[in-house]
Amino acid sequence: MPTYDELVSRKAARIQETHRMDPVRTALLVIDMQRSFMDPKSSLYVPTSRDILPHVKGLVEFCRGRGVAVLL
Repeated sequence: MPTYDELVSRKAARIQETHRMDPVRTALLVIDMQRSFMDPKSSLYVPTSRDILPHVKGLVEFCRGRGVAVLL
């Protein structure tokens, strides 16, 4: 029977294998942030939505820098 550490190692390897970012097969979609989540008049408005803008911007820049398609 595998040890706990071996199981954790196998799981981490499997996650890396299945969740890798292949620029040919990967795209970043940023959908309806401005109209739906950031507009105070919208029914989907999230008051803290502006707090994540730097993170979204960083993710967009990261993906563009690696040749991943970015759809805004």
